[in-house]
Amino acid sequence: MHSDIALITRARAPYLRGLQEAFAAALGSRRFHLLWPENEHSDFPDEDSIPKAPNIEVHRIPTSGGFLGYQNWPSLALWAQLQKIRPALIWIHEFSLYTLMGLVYAKLNEVPVVVSTEVGSSNAHIFSWSVRAWHLFWGYFVDGVIACSPAARHPLCGEKIPVVESYHAVDARLFTPSKRTHSSGITTFVFVGHLIPRKGIDLLLDAASLLQKSADAAFRVRLIGRDVDRWAEGLIAQRQLQKIVETPGFLSGHALQEAIRSADVFVLPTREDTYAAVVHEAACLGMPLLISRHAGACEALVVEGETGFSILPEDANGFAEAMRKMMVPELRTQMAQAARKRGEEYSAHVRGAAVRLWMHRHYGV
Repeated sequence: MHSDIALITRARAPYLRGLQEAFAAALGSRRFHLLWPENEHSDFPDEDSIPKAPNIEVHRIPTSGGFLGYQNWPSLALWAQLQKIRPALIWIHEFSLYTLMGLVYAKLNEVPVVVSTEVGSSNAHIFSWSVRAWHLFWGYFVDGVIACSPAARHPLCGEKIPVVESYHAVDARLFTPSKRTHSSGITTFVFVGHLIPRKGIDLLLDAASLLQKSADAAFRVRLIGRDVDRWAEGLIAQRQLQKIVETPGFLSGHALQEAIRSADVFVLPTREDTYAAVVHEAACLGMPLLISRHAGACEALVVEGETGFSILPEDANGFAEAMRKMMVPELRTQMAQAARKRGEEYSAHVRGAAVRLWMHRHYGV
């Protein structure tokens, strides 16, 4: 009897790599096959996004492309590779046309099939009606859900099927807090992401403007990310915040970790995020969290008053008041320790093993 696992996905990202490597490690001698479309574009370089382990086999699958604007139609090459692997279980990531061939193969060959997804009942409103209908329909055909966000714990289809939490995460063993103390007396709030309206940069600057007028202590805001059309730069100038706002641009790897560690509070004022994996990175780095309630990571990682505070970023006064609370060093020290502990609980190396155990219990794999 075959006991290999096949993951069919179009997604490649560092936060996915951590879980995939941890899952492979939990499989022991069994092989973990990743089936990617060969022409799928990724924003991340291969060395950061492709998992590596002795039992991982990466297959780049030729696909049919360019029809009706969709670049990765499923092809017979994917079906043929599945027949060659003969997996004991098929794992698909989201319901794309490409991954659905894996679902069809599983059903025709009586193989368990599970889906990893960010979409669920409580965040369905942020998606179009067509996306909701798509997930609702195909959700009836899977045998389990790997929840990549808290919302996904409750599938749109409402079916009572096995669910395991495995939120987008990093390996806490690779993201560790700084041991040095900050003694400048200036509280630094750091944001990481694209500097675009959806991320709520304007809302953060509104709160900073209010806080600047009333704060007893000094603070600054560090915005890390691409400002392609200089939109954020314009907002900073309009609010005359040039003296307290830093814009180092896009950073990655060690430079990004250091830019976060050298700050005091991680802030995400997003208007909409199904999860936001960067919040987990910040928690593992020992950062107190100031996170929008519109991000799925808020529910998972913010324990109110312990790891940080949740905010409604549209409420500028409430936002500014939460920032003011974070300017107390003693409170930040306590929150930093609690955030790190929370980050460890959701670490990729922990959840990878949990997914493996879940598959064994429910599907005998």
